Amino acid sequence: LPMSLYFTLVDSGEEVEPVLPPGCPAYADDEDVPMITVIPHGHHVTVKMKVIGHDATDGASLSAAEQAGRRQMMGVVHYLQTHGYRGARYPNHRLAWVAPHIGIREGRRVEALYQLTADDILAGRHFADGVAVGSYHTDYHWPTVVQRAGTGVTVQCPPHQIPLRAMRPRGAANLLVPGRCLGGDHLATSSFRVMGTCAQTGFAAGVAAAMGAPARSVDAVNVPELRARLRRAGVRLDLAPYYSYLRRRRGERRRGARHRLGGCGVGHRRGPDRVRRERIARRAAPLRRALAAPGGSQCGSVGGGRCRAGVRGGGRRAQPDRGFRAGAGNDGRGDGMR
Repeated sequence: LPMSLYFTLVDSGEEVEPVLPPGCPAYADDEDVPMITVIPHGHHVTVKMKVIGHDATDGASLSAAEQAGRRQMMGVVHYLQTHGYRGARYPNHRLAWVAPHIGIREGRRVEALYQLTADDILAGRHFADGVAVGSYHTDYHWPTVVQRAGTGVTVQCPPHQIPLRAMRPRGAANLLVPGRCLGGDHLATSSFRVMGTCAQTGFAAGVAAAMGAPARSVDAVNVPELRARLRRAGVRLDLAPYYSYLRRRRGERRRGARHRLGGCGVGHRRGPDRVRRERIARRAAPLRRALAAPGGSQCGSVGGGRCRAGVRGGGRRAQPDRGFRAGAGNDGRGDGMR
């Protein structure tokens, strides 16, 4: 996945003289600019910028990313000062702060006893050894295209569990690897890599390690007891609260939708969480069909398959020649195995 760099511009109160340092790119229009998100905060704005073409697992490549990202940043700052972005103008803003390190979305991942897949997260799957819950949308952007338009797969995933097995590397005894390094494919990683999910997996790994310490073996951990301890500590492994959170976040009404049953005149009420599940399932269905289509490539191998189904989860559309493969799932309800 691409890297990112954050920086802040502050309104100086007077027009600044834009300067584009030598070796920094010049951009012609909004479509030419790298993928950026401009977040206003009163007298200053924070910018998140996409950086491509570098490998976080290689020291030399990571150092090159730090340098290239800052050259790219200076080009973006110059563009914001001279052209603005999406109708907003920033002639008085000057660079005030840059993140000390480039943001790494993806590095190494283990080959685990269970590899979390794109279909797992799109199906809202749960597991007998589920110890954490993810609910972040897929946030996949082509690693070879720096611009925004048409370069990503963004679909709101239903809440889904992450199994303890995904944190246990194959061939390594007494090792738990939580966070974004746990076992999963490329598209699944784009969802579980975020801080909230990483924190949950880290907490679960810590409790599991403590339970296995007396026997000096992770194999000795009683998974049902582990799940019970996590619940007593406040971890919600049932998925319903996460649907409620997503509903509130989207500003949807709390009451369920009323539907008339044809011919009987009886009002049938669906709860808001069920409505939310159904809506997410509808949005994810085109992507899941594309993932399962014959000829789809392994998740993450850009250019290998075909992914032509329209995906509207985040206003973007799955692009040709960047396919993924996955299988079938369940309806994402409850806390037990289906």
